[in-house]
Amino acid sequence: MSEIFGDVRLEIRDGIGVLTLLGTEGVWPWGTCRQEHRWNPAASAAANMSSHPSWAPDVSEVMVMTNEGKYWSNGMDLRYLDSCSGKASQQLQKDTNELMARICCFPLPTVAAFRGHWCAAGAMMGLAFDYRVMSSDVGFFFIPGVDLGLIYAPMQTALMKAKLPQSLHRDVILFNSRRWTAKDLLAAGAIDAAEPLQAVLHKALQLATALRSKGQGPPRKALQGLKQGLYHEVLEALSAGAMSFPGRVSGLQLVSKRIGLQLHIRRKIMAEKAFGGLPARNRTAMVLSDDVFYGRAIMKIPRQALITVETGRNDKLKSEMTRFLFEEMTLQKVFNITSEDYIHLLSLAYTLLAERRDADSVFIEWLNATKNEKVFALELSSRQQQVLVGTTVEGAIQEMAERRDLIWQTAPNLTFFKRRPVSMEEASWALAVIMRHGRVVHPYQDQREVRDPRMYIFPLPELLDVALHPNPGVSIGFQEEIVINGKREEDLVLQIARRDMPKGEEIFLWPGRLSNSEMIARHGFSFRENPVGIGRNVSQPPSWSDKKDSKGRKEYDLYNCSSLEDFELRFNERGFPMRSFVRCYRISWFINNGWYSPALKNRMRELNKWPPPEKYTKSDWLSWTQADAEVNRVILEYCQYMRQRLKETMDANTAEDFRHSKDPTDRVLWHMRSEESRTFKNCIVQAKKIKT
Repeated sequence: MSEIFGDVRLEIRDGIGVLTLLGTEGVWPWGTCRQEHRWNPAASAAANMSSHPSWAPDVSEVMVMTNEGKYWSNGMDLRYLDSCSGKASQQLQKDTNELMARICCFPLPTVAAFRGHWCAAGAMMGLAFDYRVMSSDVGFFFIPGVDLGLIYAPMQTALMKAKLPQSLHRDVILFNSRRWTAKDLLAAGAIDAAEPLQAVLHKALQLATALRSKGQGPPRKALQGLKQGLYHEVLEALSAGAMSFPGRVSGLQLVSKRIGLQLHIRRKIMAEKAFGGLPARNRTAMVLSDDVFYGRAIMKIPRQALITVETGRNDKLKSEMTRFLFEEMTLQKVFNITSEDYIHLLSLAYTLLAERRDADSVFIEWLNATKNEKVFALELSSRQQQVLVGTTVEGAIQEMAERRDLIWQTAPNLTFFKRRPVSMEEASWALAVIMRHGRVVHPYQDQREVRDPRMYIFPLPELLDVALHPNPGVSIGFQEEIVINGKREEDLVLQIARRDMPKGEEIFLWPGRLSNSEMIARHGFSFRENPVGIGRNVSQPPSWSDKKDSKGRKEYDLYNCSSLEDFELRFNERGFPMRSFVRCYRISWFINNGWYSPALKNRMRELNKWPPPEKYTKSDWLSWTQADAEVNRVILEYCQYMRQRLKETMDANTAEDFRHSKDPTDRVLWHMRSEESRTFKNCIVQAKKIKT
C-alpha cells in the first residue's frame, strides 16, 4: 500500500513502513523552500498523520524514515516562526516536540535513513529514532542553537542527552564546534551505519528486516513501555516549555530599529547634479557613498524589512491569506484564476493595504511618501485612451483595470476586510505601488533551478530617490542570500556590485523588462534609450515545454531560451529585433525541422547575428538560410501588420489634435505612438533589405 500525506509518502514494504520526505518543488507562502523539509505546521501535520501509531497494529512492524533531495531535514522553519504570532510559534514548537517524543517512544522499532543533511531541529528529530544510517558521501549533522542565539526546550535537551554519547555533549549541544560527517559520527557511536548515498535506504531496510521480530507478538507489546521507562526524562520535560531566543532579533525589531540594514548610497550634492549638464530627469538619482568592490554589497537589507506575504505584521490576516491564496485554492475554484502572477499580486496588495490602515505601521514614513501613487493608464480620459488603440499596449487599460478590480472584488473573502471593505481607490493605490515600487528578487543560488524570482516591496524612504534605468547591465538587481555573520545566519536581500565601483558613481534600479510603451502605460514616462524597445506577440514554439526537466526544454535552456519572453518580438527604435528572439527562433526552427545539432552551442555569435550574412561558408548553409528566411518572414509580417494598425486606428484630425497639444499627458501619449510608428517603419525597411 502507498499513501501521500502532504509532502510525506507512506509505503508498506513487506511489513516495513517506509516514510519518505518528498522532494516537492517550490516554496511555502512564507518563503521557505519545501525541499529543505523544515518543521512547520504543514510538515509536522504530514509527519504526524503518516507516522501515527494507529497504523501500527495492522500494517507494519518497523518504521523507516528517509528523504528525497539534499536534506533529510534542515531544522525548524525559522522563516515561519518570524512570520507568525507568538501563539502560533508556541503551538508549532509544541507539536514538533511532541512528534519527537512520540517517535522516541514509538511502539515499533524505528530506523532513520539520512540521504542528506540533518541539522538543528532536524538533527534532534533524527536522534529520536532507535537506529540511524547516514550517507558517507553527502550530508552533515550539526545543532547550531548557540549560533542562532536560542536556548533549547527542556525536552530537546533531554532528548539529545539521552541519544548522543556523552563525549559529544559539549561539542554538539553547547558549542556547535563542527559539521559532523558520517565517518565522524560512526566513530563516536552516534549512528549505526555509514553507506554510500545509493545504498543508505537498502542498508536501513536490511536493518529493519532484522528488527521485524521486535515488532511482533510479546516484544511488540513490551517495546513502548520499555522505551517510556528508558526515556522518561524526555517525556517528563515535554510540558516544561519551548525554545527561547534571548540572542535572536525578531523581524519587527529588524524593521523598527533598522538592524542589519546597510545602504551604501546617498543623494547627489548640488555640484554633482549640475555636472555635465545632466538633464532634470536624472537629478533625483543616488550615488555610492563609499567605494564598493566587485562582489561586495551595495545594499544589504534584512528580508524581514521588506513587505511580502510572509513578513506581514498582522498575524490573523496572514493566516487567512495563506489559506485563501495557497491552501484552499479559492482563486482557482471560485474566480478561475490560476496565474501565479495574480496570486502574488493579491498577496502583496492585501499586505500593503493592511499596513496602510495601521496608524502605527513601522513603514509609516514610506507609506506617506507613496500615498498619491496612481496607475497612469487608469487615469486617462476617454479621448486619451483612444491613442492606445492599435499600439502594442492597446490592452493595458483593460489589463490594469482587471488587476485593480481583482484586488477590490476578492478582498471581502478575508474577514480582515469585511468590516471595512476595500475601496476602489485603495485597490488602485495598491496596484500602483506594487507596479512602481515592486522589485524582482532572485532566489538563493541553490534554489534557482526550482524557484522563480519573486517580487517584493522595498518600503525604504531612501530608495524612493533612486532612479530607474532600463538596461539591466547598468541597473543592478536584487538577490536573496543567507549570510553567515560569525556563526549566525542572516536572511538578507542584497544588491551586489558586478565590478569595482568608485564612490560617487550613480546607482540605478531596474524597472523590469518593459518597453517604452509599457513604461508609459504603467508610469507615464519613458527612457531616452531603451534597449528593449517595442514588444508584443509572443509565439510559443511547437517543441516548447513548461516542464524544466523535459528533454526539449533542456535544449532550449542551453541557449538561454528559458522563458517564452525570449520568443517575444521586440525591436529597438532602428527596427532591429532583439538578438534573444533571433537566437531562440532560429533554434526553434532547427529543432522543429530536423536540422538541430548540439554543435550549434559553439556558434552563439552566429545565432545572435542580425541581419544575417548574405552568404554562409559552412556546409550547413542551406539550413541556416532557410531558418533566416523564416525569421525574416515572421518579422516582416508582424511589422507590416502593426504599421498598418497604427495607420488605421487614428484619423487625421485626432492626430493633428495630439500633435499640437500642450497637455503633458497628451504629449507623452503622442510620443509613444510616434515612436512605435517610427520603429515599425524602420523594421520594414530593414527586413526588405535582407536577401534570403
